[in-house]
Amino acid sequence: MMAIVLLSFLGWSVIPPALGRVVTSILFKLWAVYLCLWIREVRPRATSLYWVCGSLMCDLAMIFFKQTGDQTAFVAFGTLISSLLSLVSQIAAVFIIRDELVRHYNEAEPRRLTLSGGMTFFFSYLYFQFHLRNIAEAKRHETKTLVS
Repeated sequence: MMAIVLLSFLGWSVIPPALGRVVTSILFKLWAVYLCLWIREVRPRATSLYWVCGSLMCDLAMIFFKQTGDQTAFVAFGTLISSLLSLVSQIAAVFIIRDELVRHYNEAEPRRLTLSGGMTFFFSYLYFQFHLRNIAEAKRHETKTLVS
């Protein structure tokens, strides 16, 4: 699957471009589901998983509407509504994940994590991954220092 997405990014038309964008979006959302499941382990009352799953369901509805092949007003309206709902729920999910990460790493594990709103909006999951990797490396360094 990743090879198909990579080939489509390189310009080789293995799958239609519209479907490639949806597949890429779904892959990012599946990673977001994984991140949200981790957040739920450390913060059981976290709600980001519901928002990401809602956005994923809207993407699947959009695929359904696009695959019907009909060009009726109902299909166009369904596609429009599902894509708008997907966009809104994805933006909400990203900022809820941001809030949950900041809350966890400033209350439960005092790491003084700050996440920029602009960077969160434009680079969401890559930005989160960058900070989570830095935190993991700092923890690993601390454990090596304690063991030595």
